[in-house]
Amino acid sequence: MTNEAIIRNHRSSSLFDKTSEGAIREDEAVDVISGRFTGDRLNSWLSQLEGHQSNGAPITVMEYTAILHRIKAEDESQSVTSELSLRLKKCRAYGFKAITGKDPEKNSEQKWRLPKRYLEKASQDEILFHQALFHSGVHGFWGSVRTILSDYIPRATDIFFISALALSWFIQPLFTIIVGLILGYMFASFTEFMGHRFIAHASAHARRKFNNFKRIGRQMLHFYTEHSIHHGSVHHNYTEIFAPSDTSKAGAYDQRDNKIQQVEKALLKKGGEPLLQAVRNSDYGLTTSNYLRTVITSIPTSSIFTVISYYAAQAVGLQPGVLFVVSVYLMSQVWIINSTLYHRYIHMTRETALKEANPLMRAYLKSRLTSFVARSHRMHHTLDGRVNQNMTPFTDFFVGWSPISISDLADLRDRQTFY
Repeated sequence: MTNEAIIRNHRSSSLFDKTSEGAIREDEAVDVISGRFTGDRLNSWLSQLEGHQSNGAPITVMEYTAILHRIKAEDESQSVTSELSLRLKKCRAYGFKAITGKDPEKNSEQKWRLPKRYLEKASQDEILFHQALFHSGVHGFWGSVRTILSDYIPRATDIFFISALALSWFIQPLFTIIVGLILGYMFASFTEFMGHRFIAHASAHARRKFNNFKRIGRQMLHFYTEHSIHHGSVHHNYTEIFAPSDTSKAGAYDQRDNKIQQVEKALLKKGGEPLLQAVRNSDYGLTTSNYLRTVITSIPTSSIFTVISYYAAQAVGLQPGVLFVVSVYLMSQVWIINSTLYHRYIHMTRETALKEANPLMRAYLKSRLTSFVARSHRMHHTLDGRVNQNMTPFTDFFVGWSPISISDLADLRDRQTFY
């Protein structure tokens, strides 16, 4: 549960307008979802909704989502239906009809989920929280596709983008470049997956094998250690490394500093000064300890893939030229930017990240892609590496992908980071 100081800071932030009645009601609904409203506070909130119901007043999507979430919690924790549960279910029925004008479908597994057309005028937070309530488990490819499509709500800009892609079919030089960019991106995602899954999260058996590769193996072990430190550093506080969840408590930052000292002492004992310096240079796993080395070691595989892509494009009747080759190669390197430069911003507050980023990175951080990546990556940490969800999404959809849970989404919102 996120501490009250974080919540107060969130609500006073200039990034968020929390002055309107609608925004206040949204915050209160999130408090219910996060479990901060219990006992008398929960009863008081529910009484307000019942007052809206008796007056025929509207209910917000976030309030409706909070009701559904609370009913689920009540059903899971009690074998006998409580008075609170009965009150919540009455509000649920009223909320669905107030928003849609209809009764929910009978015998439907997700009958209480709002159809997309009723979410189009909702706030982005309301949409995300409502969708997250119906997320569950780790999906394979088709499960991932179904989840993404069920959550997707088109925007006007999407029509423009799709139309531009369709028109490129009739302009072969442009279409060839786009194909090159797509191929390069797919390879970048695969490369990042392999490094992240089999080096950064290597098994004990694999790590013993690394020693057979001498200098290269030593660098792989350094990378593994950097990444392991990163997971530990954000375990309690997603945006402040090694800090406790509640940084408002006395001694919180002393606790953080002591933890850093303990970690560095263990690193010195394990690998001496070289290992300690590598971890420090990587900002405790938020980036890489040696950016140039990462670029150089990726040259052979990217070059081979670019050559294969060139001849494959020729084989299917395209006319790949220099721009195709450049497109494939440069896009195949995007995972390096994502995992070494972009990644550190995902673990900052939104305000800090946008202040520190250059204009190009700032635009990237404001994109819908960043919101998707941030939500997806959070589950990598929550599930402690059991899903690979890193910075260049695509390959993950084939090997196991988990959409964000509503509790994780609430924590990202409370900490004012990207979601």
